[in-house]
Amino acid sequence: PFASLGGMLGYMPQAPLQDLIAHPICIGLAGPLRDCGLRMIADTALMRELLENADHAGGETADKMVERVTREIEERPTTETAEELVIARDGVENESLVREFAAVAKDRLVTFGDGVWEPLASGKLFAWINAAREAGIAGVHVRTRLLGADDAALRQLVSGGVDVVSVDCFDARDGLAAGRAAMERLLSARRAMLGHDGLGVPWVVARLMRCDATYGMVEEFVNEWTIRCGWVVLDALPHARENERIGPLMVPASAAGRLARSRRIA
Repeated sequence: PFASLGGMLGYMPQAPLQDLIAHPICIGLAGPLRDCGLRMIADTALMRELLENADHAGGETADKMVERVTREIEERPTTETAEELVIARDGVENESLVREFAAVAKDRLVTFGDGVWEPLASGKLFAWINAAREAGIAGVHVRTRLLGADDAALRQLVSGGVDVVSVDCFDARDGLAAGRAAMERLLSARRAMLGHDGLGVPWVVARLMRCDATYGMVEEFVNEWTIRCGWVVLDALPHARENERIGPLMVPASAAGRLARSRRIA
């Protein structure tokens, strides 16, 4: 899982490092650039153009540069927006819904499951996945607890139609025991299909919701599944719970604006 550029630069539990921001290797930035909340990296066509314009401007102060780039981003219609359809309930219309969603643009994403509804409980899940692929959807994600999934369902999940399978591992009754067993079964199914346990498709991702009940498990959970899979997801509570010390934080306005421009979820 670490045999990639991202893996080498990311968190490696076997060899944790101090954050590079505390070392001279990290390039120092002027305050306005550091705090602007924009991804000032030339990794999209739009940002390459805007940063090249800044270079040609010459002598522009950091705050003026941030002001101009922010204005230009907000004024321009962007074609670099991730658009995702989340299927969160059973329904006979899901197949046609996916096809209609794909008809607008092929580079869209579909997620089956929202952490509450269990997509594997529907006998139509794999028909929906096939419909998404036939329609040209760019990425398919299944979010599941793997509850009641038999070996045949696991083989279908890893057979090539799904790009990412994320598994909600915590259960209030038995903690992480059932989730860990489910992850082991899924990884075994993928290994049987691929013949190895490297960076295979689908990506398998363990998820844990951060709350009072799981707070003491977070470090061990992150370390274990980062080593096994290369990544984990820590979910925030969707809303505040009574008597919980941990609650969801408000998204800063600058970040909310950036998300609104770069990601749309239906």
